Amino acid sequence: MKRLVVSLTLLFVVALGQVALAAEFSQMRIAHLSPDAPVVDVWVDGDLSWADVDFDIITGYLLLRAGEHRVQLSPAGNSEPIIDILITLEGQKAYTMATLGPWDRGDLTPSLFVDDLSPSLLAAKVRFLHASPDMPAVDVAIAGGGPVLYQNLAFGQATGYLSMVPGRYDLEFRQTGTDTVVLSISDFPLNRMTNCTVYTLGSMETRLIALPVADMPSRVSIFSIWVGALLWAAIVAWFISTLK
Repeated sequence: MKRLVVSLTLLFVVALGQVALAAEFSQMRIAHLSPDAPVVDVWVDGDLSWADVDFDIITGYLLLRAGEHRVQLSPAGNSEPIIDILITLEGQKAYTMATLGPWDRGDLTPSLFVDDLSPSLLAAKVRFLHASPDMPAVDVAIAGGGPVLYQNLAFGQATGYLSMVPGRYDLEFRQTGTDTVVLSISDFPLNRMTNCTVYTLGSMETRLIALPVADMPSRVSIFSIWVGALLWAAIVAWFISTLK
């Protein structure tokens, strides 16, 4: 009985320790959304975290300690940064740092968005991020006369996450206050317990794109913490088994 009490106590302490450890970490990914910017390398706190990130690429998440971090973006293979900023990340939160704006006019701007990685048991979650510099503000609606999901989404803005009934949808991005369809996406699947962001990117002069990307935590990020918990639990179990 004494051995069981000791075992449960130690396992409880280990679990609390891992929960506290998880609270010290956040996650961040990069979204390269500037249509005319070069391929970039991304440095976090002086370390090369992502190499050769091209336009319309949204990276996986990087696990970082909560707090202040220096993020630098430079043309691939070039150490001279075109973006050099300090950001502050909160524990147990996920972020997307997006590069927005035209490169040729010197308007390339980093913007930090908070992501929702918590799935809904019965619904799908979707948000929309306007990243096309020359596309007007839009209303997001269900095609074919369906309801408007979000009004007046302007460049550089993101909606909140909308809970949707799982299914397949035809969506329209209409110039705000009109029936003029600027961009559409057909047969778009929204699955239960899945969160995603639909990025509108590109240029009206060349090509506009509606790019859906799942908002899912990195498996390595999640499991690296809990694998540590399991290893500690195994050590504790072995230690208890040696008790007389």
